[in-house]
Amino acid sequence: ASEANLHANVGVDLVAICCNDLAARGGDPLFFLEYYATGKLNVSLALEVVKGIAVGCEEAGCTLLGGELAELPRVLRNADYDVSGVVVGAFEADAPRLPKTDAMKTGDVVIGLLSSGLHANGFSLVRTTVESANMEYLQQAPFDPTKSLGEALLVPTKIYAPILKKLVAAGLIKA
Repeated sequence: ASEANLHANVGVDLVAICCNDLAARGGDPLFFLEYYATGKLNVSLALEVVKGIAVGCEEAGCTLLGGELAELPRVLRNADYDVSGVVVGAFEADAPRLPKTDAMKTGDVVIGLLSSGLHANGFSLVRTTVESANMEYLQQAPFDPTKSLGEALLVPTKIYAPILKKLVAAGLIKA
């Protein structure tokens, strides 16, 4: 995000990682807390990231309850930043947790949900691949001529919580 100067989707990805993990177990995200640390506060940059967190929370159907900001000049350089978050969710008391391994049987159907692209936790490999290919994030994406490489790679992670909530409530999924 920093090398491509595209920070708006960082917040969405943060929420997606947390809420998708909860939803994958059958939970319903209720509220989210975030932490933004930087070497020296760049207000417009921080706002861009936090706005993305708010967008992610709206997509996930949870409330952005609050957050924390820290300036750590001895830990982070200048406007470099680190974000983290936590989601608090609920499970129906009588609902089985996913995966329901006891209910799985031969003949069950596996359905995949369409991904928006790379998920945030795969970017260590992405950075290594881009560097080894001597590519730049601002150059044209070789697989999408309408976008820079950075724009194409930084499409936010799809938040699956709303659709999974409906499928779990209807008893249609086992894992």
